[in-house]
Amino acid sequence: MIKTVICLIIIIIVVTNFNSYYRNVYDYVFEVSKKNMEQLMNANPIYIYIYVTCLFFLASKCSLFEFSNGYYGSYIKNMLLSVNSLNNENNIPTPFIKELSIVAIIIFSLITSVSGSGLGSEGVMIYLSVSLMIYIFFKFKKFINLDDVNTEILIYTGYAIGFDATFTSLISTLIFIFEKMIINHSNILYSPNIVILLFLVVIVHILLKNRIPILNIKQLHFDYSNIINLLYIVIFSIIIGVISCIFFTSFITLYNGVKKSKYKDFITVIFGILLSFMIHNFGLFISGSSETVINEGFKNAHLNVDSFHTFNYKNVFGKIINCIISLGAGLSGGIVIPSMTIGSGLGSLYSNILKSSYFTPIQHILPMTMPIENIMYIGMIAFLSPMLDAPLTSALVINQISKQSFNTIPVSIIASFISYYTYKKLHQ
Repeated sequence: MIKTVICLIIIIIVVTNFNSYYRNVYDYVFEVSKKNMEQLMNANPIYIYIYVTCLFFLASKCSLFEFSNGYYGSYIKNMLLSVNSLNNENNIPTPFIKELSIVAIIIFSLITSVSGSGLGSEGVMIYLSVSLMIYIFFKFKKFINLDDVNTEILIYTGYAIGFDATFTSLISTLIFIFEKMIINHSNILYSPNIVILLFLVVIVHILLKNRIPILNIKQLHFDYSNIINLLYIVIFSIIIGVISCIFFTSFITLYNGVKKSKYKDFITVIFGILLSFMIHNFGLFISGSSETVINEGFKNAHLNVDSFHTFNYKNVFGKIINCIISLGAGLSGGIVIPSMTIGSGLGSLYSNILKSSYFTPIQHILPMTMPIENIMYIGMIAFLSPMLDAPLTSALVINQISKQSFNTIPVSIIASFISYYTYKKLHQ
């Protein structure tokens, strides 16, 4: 047993270090590509059409490799289902991600990052971590005669590595793991294995190097005695739940349609041209995970500058369309950080719409007095909740990474659950 524990720790060290290295490479490649696209747009707009369309088409070819497209959440859920019984708890999960697929995930996610796609790296990091934990353990299990380990422990440890590498928050990671286990009806939740998993999650957090915080937001405050403001938050959370359902349904329907079509390559080229058009007309805001844009929007709001200049209809809905066609084409990338960008953008639009002249009569009767950044904050949480499939984690992780006080937590949890169950109800 001691040999197995030592081996697990070594595997975690390898996967954690690989994850950190991948994240640095991904960020570097994206920044280089961003500068290249800026130069191309300044030189001649036609170049951006050629550049983006070709790379977008190339990125879509990840579908040639098994389990290498962007539907990571579904693959991990299938892994859990395949081992979620006493007879299979120590077995190799299905699907089992092999060497070629792992290499394809890495290469094509990097191509996605330079193609102008709106997807991020965090989903890739979680999927790679889970895949590598399982692959390395089972490859060495017979070779060095390791003891049986519940496969769910390996999967959730991989979850922890990818999630903590993105958000660097031990509390949020623990809550995320527990929430995922509850949602997936895990067998280890009420067994001694939970102690082993907790130990491994703490090891993961210790090994991970802190990254620069994703969010840089001033301290927010919500007035719980103002019922009208709370009403506007509830309405907004329901709207976000509806938009989330439309978003999710759109890219799933698009993906299934493209996958079955005999004109798949032609459709993908059209998507690439559409993306080129949006980048040319809406700017590079719609590319990448865009966490810097979130901070810019909050900074403008904090400085009493109309953040409508940061988030407008074109770039917010351009970002949404970008993510839909990227996932619809089967590109390899994550939706966690992009969903936060979309949510904060929708919050900005919602606040500006309510303060516009069209809603002046309503504002006289039911005035909304919340600062715009409060609505943007709620938007991040409400849109992240259905995408992460973890409403409690969504509320708490944003609080943790933006270093907010306890004051923001109750309203965040309310908004997160309203959005999540609105989405669930519509998506049945």
